[in-house]
Amino acid sequence: MNTGWTVSYPGAGTSNILKTTDAGSNWALQFSTTDFRIFYDIFFTDANTGYTCGYRHSIYKTTNGGANWENQSDLPGASGLYSIYFINANSGWAVGDYYSSTNTSTYFTTNGGMNWLNTNGITAEGRLNRVKINNSPVGYIAGQNNRVYRTTNAGGLTVITSESAVFKYSLSQNYPNPFNPSTNIQYSIPINSFVKLIVFDALGRKIETLVNQTHQAGDYNVQFIADKYPGGIYFYKITAEKFTSVRKMILIK
Repeated sequence: MNTGWTVSYPGAGTSNILKTTDAGSNWALQFSTTDFRIFYDIFFTDANTGYTCGYRHSIYKTTNGGANWENQSDLPGASGLYSIYFINANSGWAVGDYYSSTNTSTYFTTNGGMNWLNTNGITAEGRLNRVKINNSPVGYIAGQNNRVYRTTNAGGLTVITSESAVFKYSLSQNYPNPFNPSTNIQYSIPINSFVKLIVFDALGRKIETLVNQTHQAGDYNVQFIADKYPGGIYFYKITAEKFTSVRKMILIK
C-alpha cells in the first residue's frame, strides 16, 4: 500500500520512471531514457519484477524493484505500446499502435519477457489503448474505432478473437500509407447497409470502384492495387446509408 511506480514525459525525447515508498508523498527518479523511448504504462508482478512499455514498441524489465531496467524490445520505426499486463510471473501482453514491419498491434511473452512474440490475431485495427487479462479465463483489449477484443482462455497467448463491438460507421486510414503498389482499406458497418467505396485522383475524377454492394453489419477490409496508376495523392470515399467519409492516401512510385 506504500510502494508504487509511475512514468512521466518531461519532454525533449526523454521519459522517466519514478518510485514512491511512502504512499505517494514523495516520488524518486529511478530511470530515464533518450531518443523518444517514451513510456506510457508500467506493471509490476511483485515488489521486484516489473515491466514498462512505450514508444518505438519499447519494453523494459526490472528484477530489483526498478533500480535497474533491461531493454527487451526496441523497434526504431514503430510507434507506441500503450498498455502492458501480466497474468502471472511469465505470461503477459503489450498492445499499442499497428506496425507494418511486424504486422501486429500486440505482443506476448510466456517466459517473463525473454522473448516477445508478435501475434497476428489483431492487425491494423488502429490504436489499441488497454489490455486487461484477469486471473480468471476472461480478458479484454480495447482500442480506437469502438473496438473491443475478448479472450476466454486466460489470455490464451495463442488466439484472440473479435467481439461484435462496432457501434458506428467508420472508415480507417489505409495501411500501409504511403504505399506501392497496393494498400488495405478497412471500414465498419453497424447495420446492414448498401456500401460504396470509390477511389478518386487528386483532381476529383473517379478512377476505381472498390465496393458497390450490400453488407451485413461487421468489419471489412478491401485491397486497392494501384500498379496501373501514376504516383501521387489519391482519395477514397465511403458512402453507406447517411454516412460519408473521405480519406487521403499517397502512392509512391
